[in-house]
Amino acid sequence: MIRKAKTTDFDEYMRLETLYNREHNTLENSDFRITSLNKSPLKKNFLKKIKQKNGLFLVLEDGNSLQGYFFGEISRNKMERYGYLHKKILFGYIENVFITKKYRGKKFFKEFTNQFLNYLKKKRIKYCELHVSRNNKIAIKSYEKYGFVSVEQRMRLKLL
Repeated sequence: MIRKAKTTDFDEYMRLETLYNREHNTLENSDFRITSLNKSPLKKNFLKKIKQKNGLFLVLEDGNSLQGYFFGEISRNKMERYGYLHKKILFGYIENVFITKKYRGKKFFKEFTNQFLNYLKKKRIKYCELHVSRNNKIAIKSYEKYGFVSVEQRMRLKLL
């Protein structure tokens, strides 16, 4: 069952974050792997997201355990944050989605995404964006099925 996250979900969320980071680390080169999770700032961020008025934090619950989470929010165009002045546009932004392996392929990703896109439409938000590792081919394919297209590319140079 998909429902809104509650403050009491934190310990289960931490368990999922650990699983997420193990998988994430297989997609990134060694310099960008997450080596540990700091519980205190993660809890602070978790509680902030739950209370956020312009965000939607959903969890996938089966019995007493969480099997996935989704967080998306409404935010300003990121270029405006850097001082570029242009038409003020609010965007939906999918920050993170994780579903345990056992629950993948059972339409929970679709349900998470549909709930968020409907939330954005009710708020009259015209665009939704996200960032995804180019190595995460399954996620890219899933987003492309919704009509997401690549609009920019982030580049990195290793100096040392």
